[in-house]
Amino acid sequence: MWQIFFQSAKRQIEYLEDPNGLRISIRVRRQDLLVYVFLVAWFLGWTVAGIKGISLLIDHTPSRVPLWPLGWIFGEIWVLALVLFLIGGREVVTITPDFVKCSRQRFGIGVTRQYFLHEVLNLRCGPPRYRRPGWLAFDYEGRTLELVSDITRPESVELLGRIRHKMSEYGAQPNGS
Repeated sequence: MWQIFFQSAKRQIEYLEDPNGLRISIRVRRQDLLVYVFLVAWFLGWTVAGIKGISLLIDHTPSRVPLWPLGWIFGEIWVLALVLFLIGGREVVTITPDFVKCSRQRFGIGVTRQYFLHEVLNLRCGPPRYRRPGWLAFDYEGRTLELVSDITRPESVELLGRIRHKMSEYGAQPNGS
């Protein structure tokens, strides 16, 4: 199991072409070991402190219930979701004759958003932000939406080429002309 977890940082992009369309699955880029150690240590410390705080609240019930337990629960859920995404996350893009579907999954579970293929315009690579090398975006109903995040320049060129080609096969104009 550890061998799978500590695989090389090389990105895995899988393309699956079938009669329903093109499915692109992109594994989340592996982070430094220090990132995982920090997140796990923070999560454990946050959990212990929260449990102690809640047990004190139960033992010495105040006249008004404080709001900090809600923040504590939010922090627990947020970090747990982040760790699960870093360990077993994938971004999945599916191009069908009618839709562009985008999903961020954790171990195969995630919410899929659908956009009408012929309304997706100006498919492009966005500039680097912070430590992220780049991202793919498109315009849809007057908004800019992110299609794929955290991709390098060579990956973006390959992805844009395949997605634009498939969209053109279905009669869409990915450049917005």
